[in-house]
Amino acid sequence: MDETAATGRIDALVRGLTDPHSGQPASKSVSVAIRPFATRWYGFAVADRAFRPDCQYWARAPLPSGMQAEMAGIDAPEDWATWADRLFGRSVHQMYCSDPGRGLHRVAFLDRGRLAAALFVPRTCSLVTQPCGGKPGRRG
Repeated sequence: MDETAATGRIDALVRGLTDPHSGQPASKSVSVAIRPFATRWYGFAVADRAFRPDCQYWARAPLPSGMQAEMAGIDAPEDWATWADRLFGRSVHQMYCSDPGRGLHRVAFLDRGRLAAALFVPRTCSLVTQPCGGKPGRRG
């Protein structure tokens, strides 16, 4: 839980120095190195209850009646249906559609005839909040 803002620990990334006068963290004077994050897969998920992705990148956001998440990873799961079972904590997926040749995977979970959770993994980036290269607003 250290990665969320409410419990985030800046000292895990930078030295715990503070300004001697204001007491504010001196994080602006920290050297950093960045590099591109080369992922092999992207995905989008929605569910009627909270879930926590197990991959290298994820960003969750609440919905009026559940949660959504964008995800990306370096190593793609061998079995997307099993991965989705673990992601949502559901024991049985009701619908699964996969086209490995096209790089598409979809898993949906129903509860009493209503969609309870769904995972969509396309071949190219489909992240909603960030453009996938190119011009702003463009979707991969």
